[in-house]
Amino acid sequence: MGLFTALFCSYSAQNIEILRLCNILLLCTSYRKLKQDFWREIMQTNETLVGRIEIEDLVKKYCLYFDTNQPEKLVDLFSEDACIDYGPEVAPLHGKSEAFTMISRGLTNLFAQTSHHISNFILDFDSDDLAHSVSYIYAWHRYQDKEEIGYLWGQYHHKFTRENGSWKISDLKLFAVNIDNFHRATMHPVDRKQ
Repeated sequence: MGLFTALFCSYSAQNIEILRLCNILLLCTSYRKLKQDFWREIMQTNETLVGRIEIEDLVKKYCLYFDTNQPEKLVDLFSEDACIDYGPEVAPLHGKSEAFTMISRGLTNLFAQTSHHISNFILDFDSDDLAHSVSYIYAWHRYQDKEEIGYLWGQYHHKFTRENGSWKISDLKLFAVNIDNFHRATMHPVDRKQ
């Protein structure tokens, strides 16, 4: 006969008190585990929310730094080995150095003014340190060498990595739904099911 069965079968006050204490101990152990699980989940949720805000801010800062001609700050948003693909007419840029050279040249020699607008930001976490997003982009471009304003409607597809506790853009690919007087004739098309 097991201990609990023996205790339960003999109804002495002392045995009933032991059973009550065993129940309390079991409840406390279960409560402690529930409490630990609860706080672990709260901390993971908090970390995810903070990561989401930090990542969305990266994309917004990219637009801000592009529009305000701050290529140094813009390039600092990327990981060291980042890949940037602005379309099939231009070779993808690999690393911060290539990105800085091309972006600063464009901001200095091609654009007189730009205005980038982000919406429909959708973010998914692939792991604690990796994420990817799709955001819609409307971009307005005034050029230095022509009167017409260039327009782009499309999407940014980003990948992000967390390095030393900070989120960075590791991959950016630009897709277009439509362009008008844009400085490129061909863009990556947005996939759309028929």
